[in-house]
Amino acid sequence: MISWERMMAALVEMAANAAPYKIQRRGSQFVVVNNAGMVKATFKTRAEALAYQRALYRNVPGAARRADKTKWTGDAPKPK
Repeated sequence: MISWERMMAALVEMAANAAPYKIQRRGSQFVVVNNAGMVKATFKTRAEALAYQRALYRNVPGAARRADKTKWTGDAPKPK
């Protein structure tokens, strides 16, 4: 019988590997994170982070199907 801890660890890893990726601004850095909140990469510019995010969607099996469409989640001016 599998332990509760082992089952939860497996579920967290599955979610982390299969989650959509978002770009967040943290201070002066831009980070690419998955739904589990795991930081996949950190960049100095949003353009670099966006390129990395797009590469993940192209290369992670099934990621594009699960994505909630690329959405900017960092600091952005509000539309007037």
